[in-house]
Amino acid sequence: PTVAEIRQIIAMDDVIDDLFLKVKMQVVENIQGGNVNYSAQLDIVFISKYFEKMGDHLSAVARHELRLLEKEW
Repeated sequence: PTVAEIRQIIAMDDVIDDLFLKVKMQVVENIQGGNVNYSAQLDIVFISKYFEKMGDHLSAVARHELRLLEKEW
């Protein structure tokens, strides 16, 4: 990947973090509204958290690669 693509990957981590927060808030609203499958709502939170963590790890790898490319190590 190019430096520009790596920077784009790093920037996308914030987007993924924001999406996780939106999902979490929607689940809270669903539960407060009642009459939902609590197990399914919990699964939604866990799945979205796994994606958020994958984004964190990908961003960390991208930052390391950027340092290597820019020789800042």
